[in-house]
Amino acid sequence: MGILIAFWSPLHGRGNTSNCIATAMQLSMKYNIESYITHTHYTRSTMECAFLDGKEEEDILKLSDLGLDSINRAIKAGLDVEDVKSYCNKINDKLYLISGSKKSNIEVFQENIGRDFGNICDFIKQGDNVCFVDIDSGYKSDIAKEIIDIADYVVVTLDQTNLLCEDYLSSDFRVNQEKEITVMGRFDNNSKYTKKYLSKKFKKEVFVIPTDSEFLDSLNNHRVKSFFDKKYDIEDDLFFDELNILVDELASNLEAKGMFLKLREEKPKKKFIFFNI
Repeated sequence: MGILIAFWSPLHGRGNTSNCIATAMQLSMKYNIESYITHTHYTRSTMECAFLDGKEEEDILKLSDLGLDSINRAIKAGLDVEDVKSYCNKINDKLYLISGSKKSNIEVFQENIGRDFGNICDFIKQGDNVCFVDIDSGYKSDIAKEIIDIADYVVVTLDQTNLLCEDYLSSDFRVNQEKEITVMGRFDNNSKYTKKYLSKKFKKEVFVIPTDSEFLDSLNNHRVKSFFDKKYDIEDDLFFDELNILVDELASNLEAKGMFLKLREEKPKKKFIFFNI
């Protein structure tokens, strides 16, 4: 059976989508496990922009055989789980993008993908894979609530704003702590609200994904794959050092759930690299 990992934040603009993208990419670069990544947003997402070039994005809008809508139809027609990849954009040899819905208005979206998204996730989980889902931030989305309920793990993206952490900790909507993984997005390493301070506040290990301008540029310039191809194994880089801590924790949790993960063949570590977006 597969594993479903949801990324959610109680507030918009905390870097939840970029955290989901970074985590899925790095897991696919480090470990020999098949993964899918998708989202629940009605509008076009940062995800398509990050992974697909301009022509590929146009093709997604024109073609009817890729993405959530197509997979949903195919499942109802008797799709084999091994064939899900046929409806995806291949990002690398282990990661596949399931692009978002192309429904014409929000009501149609909610009646179709909104109603069936949980079933789609359950179907994909029949395979030996990991499915990353970036879900709508906040407390209003019914889809988000459903995915949080059925997910094996929920990565909760917060930030170093003390008030946000306090609000979440006291919220009635706090995620089940047995599957909650707390991440500080857009982390400022120079802030007084350090990783150690935040872990003490939450009474458990808190993970961080530091702000990295090159990574953020790659999201906007359709070059996430290129960014990770060149930098995923770099040493002494704060962004990748912290990202690897999170990814390795997820890998450990996946193994505890019975999945077999194997590190991909490592290349000699890079001490530094010049990278221009």
